Amino acid sequence: MVVRHDGKRVGTSTARAVRDDGRYEVDFREIRSANTAEGDTFKVTIKRVGTSTKVTRTLRFAS
Repeated sequence: MVVRHDGKRVGTSTARAVRDDGRYEVDFREIRSANTAEGDTFKVTIKRVGTSTKVTRTLRFAS
């Protein structure tokens, strides 16, 4: 997975997805980034190992 904060890559990791309520979840709490003065936008891109399948989710937090 790749985690971006306001467009800048802040971390990459390989993690195991866990099935929860019929969908898969990945924990990326270990990846840290400094808080900025304005609102924060995180994009998490998850790619299944050995395939080209990707999913990207955007998380926005107001200041």
